[in-house]
Order: sequence, then structure tokens, then C-alpha cells
Amino acid sequence: MARQHGLVGRIGPCVDRLEDRRGGRPGVDLGELRKQVAITHGDDAPRHVLTGWERASGARALDVGYWDAVAALNTPTLLADATATTRRDAFLRNALKRL
Repeated sequence: MARQHGLVGRIGPCVDRLEDRRGGRPGVDLGELRKQVAITHGDDAPRHVLTGWERASGARALDVGYWDAVAALNTPTLLADATATTRRDAFLRNALKRL
């Protein structure tokens, strides 16, 4: 079995945990997953999700900053621990820069 590097081997469990899947615009779920991996794995992780999503769908994701902001704003003010809150806040700041 080939060894998986970086986030590749760790994203699957995040996809499995995506409990808030919705019908409709794919940006909703993409933003939610990007937020979850940002909180769990840090600020570089959402890039990998976006790359994989675009590669798998064969399309460019639209309005990524908007959907990321929606996902980040749909969380409690304080998360389970300070690291999670700090990572969510950084994710939100990056999303707002892209609006």
C-alpha cells in the first residue's frame, strides 16, 4: 500500500464527519468542510479540500469566500477550545478578505 502524505490520509474522516450536508448549492457543503478542516488541521487544510473538490467535480468552485464566511459565522462564538476558536477566526478573516 502506498504511503499517504500530509493531509491526504486525514481528510477522509473529516468528510465522514460532515453532518450538516445539505441539498442545493455545493458551496454550502464545500464551505462547511473547508471550515471543519481549518479548525481541525490548520489554515493550509482548506486549500487541499478546494483542490480536491475542483479536481473531482471538473469545475471551478464559485463564491468560495462567501460560503467559507457563511460556514464560519454559523458557529458558536467560543468553540471547544482556544485553538479551535483561533483557527476558526483565522478562517473567517481569510474568507472576508475574498469577498
